[in-house]
Amino acid sequence: MKIFWIAWKDIGQIARDRKSAIFLLALPVLFTVLLGAVFGADAEDPRLAVGLAAAEGEPAGDYFRRLIEASEAARPVALGADALRDPEAAMRQGGLAAVVEVPAGYDEAARRGETPMLRVWLKKESLSGQAADRAVQLAATRLLGAYQAARIAEESAGGSGAASNLRAAVEDG
Repeated sequence: MKIFWIAWKDIGQIARDRKSAIFLLALPVLFTVLLGAVFGADAEDPRLAVGLAAAEGEPAGDYFRRLIEASEAARPVALGADALRDPEAAMRQGGLAAVVEVPAGYDEAARRGETPMLRVWLKKESLSGQAADRAVQLAATRLLGAYQAARIAEESAGGSGAASNLRAAVEDG
């Protein structure tokens, strides 16, 4: 019962003093509106930009792009082959944390059970480059794991449906 009387006393004081009502009711609403405008929902994607370039007709490039899109740390940015002539310039001009190339023959090598390597350029001296490196390494590991899972599924199924097994492995990620 004591709590009720204390609350009633506080409400009475707030009703008598307009400044208290302003600070308790109006200012929190004003701050909420102000912060909502500053940090609004229409802000662009906060993930690190990672430039991706894949050899023409290389399916692994599309799979790798899907894995980067699913990442919480990085977002893919498509690059042309000319960006690979000077990846550091592409990073500077495009505001990229990293540039990744999926080389020709990656798909075939991974299907044979080999461990093909992606070519990666990073801003090594920056935290964004280090974070992008971790996201790229994770996606590359998941990509090779998807190829391995597809190869095992294909072998157990008698050699049919390799493309659908790989697609399912990448999408299940």
